[in-house]
Amino acid sequence: MLNIDRQRIINEISTRLFEKSKKMYYPFIDEDLGTIIFFTHLYRVTNEEVNKNKAINLLQEFIKEFEKQELAYSFIHGFEGIFWAINYFYKSNIINDQSLTDDIEKYLIESIHYDLTNRKYNFIHGCIGKSQIFFLSKKYKDQKDSIINEIINILYYKRTYYENYITWDDYLMKKSIDINYHLDILNYFIKLKEINFQNKYIDSILDELLKVAIDYKIMFKEVSIKKHKTFKPKQNINNLSNSFGYLRVAYSLLYANNVIGNGRDNLFLIAKEMVLDFCQIDIKESGIIYFEKESFYDIGFSHGIGAIVFLLKKVNNYLKLEIVKEKIQYWENQLLINTQTVLNTNETILMPESIWQNETKNYPYDKYSLFDGILGIGLILSSSDFDDYLWAEALGFYQ
Repeated sequence: MLNIDRQRIINEISTRLFEKSKKMYYPFIDEDLGTIIFFTHLYRVTNEEVNKNKAINLLQEFIKEFEKQELAYSFIHGFEGIFWAINYFYKSNIINDQSLTDDIEKYLIESIHYDLTNRKYNFIHGCIGKSQIFFLSKKYKDQKDSIINEIINILYYKRTYYENYITWDDYLMKKSIDINYHLDILNYFIKLKEINFQNKYIDSILDELLKVAIDYKIMFKEVSIKKHKTFKPKQNINNLSNSFGYLRVAYSLLYANNVIGNGRDNLFLIAKEMVLDFCQIDIKESGIIYFEKESFYDIGFSHGIGAIVFLLKKVNNYLKLEIVKEKIQYWENQLLINTQTVLNTNETILMPESIWQNETKNYPYDKYSLFDGILGIGLILSSSDFDDYLWAEALGFYQ
């Protein structure tokens, strides 16, 4: 049985998302395609036909709009996300087969090859996110070996080093260490080990990526936000980039320990220590962006309270610690309070920090999106009592 306050907010999110996505202006995972994923997820956890019908109705609108629009090349913000989504709808009994993507499959393969040629390895826009469908869906089993081997081989031969840590000269990153970028690739390689994919370079790349994760607490990271670059040590957990990073690293280490943990006891212990470190902070110490005008903390899945709730739940599936359960309750309560404020705010919300704004352009807060807004929060809150996180596969959380 869902918590009643939580259920009220989920219901309000559902209503807002359905009305917004009927127009299907943004048919990709971070927006309106993500709304179909949301209602599919609700059907999975509630078995209520009303949610299935909403998913089907929106999918029909999506198909009409998808044929009209020329979408970008991106897993999260472009056409490639449809392959994962259609597989999810099929697994969830929303559709009977995956033939919807038959005619555009060749464009997915072209897109991955383009990414490999142009050094686009990252998860959100590059080949890592796009190619995961080849090992997540049986539909693509015949192409799986050739596509995945090509990616592994290129990542091996194009690898470089920054401060003795493996990295890549990605078109978005230019040879540095970005913990989220590295963890996305790490989770991808752990998944390949989990399914027993065979390639002689997997273990060496995996070991080097684990080194990045293990040393996260002591390494220096180049931080780039809107072209403003600084250099700062990663030693103080009391800021967002650290606290969120700690939990993401802990998840990846625990996932790795579960898949390849024999003889690697340090993975579990390091992850546990990082989670316990995180449990010492509260919302005011977290560094989460505060919207002073509207009086709420960022709820986002990518860098807000939503991310913390989601990651605490994921890591405690492995750790099973009472103190983490208590922290989940604390952070979920904060999430409910701040989400209600977002829902109550009807006017356009602007990012509050000067670094996000300039004299010629304002940067709005996307209150409906998967990464920043109520779509991601709806998925997180409605997963809480059911431990159904299959939707999170799309974001590289495979276990």
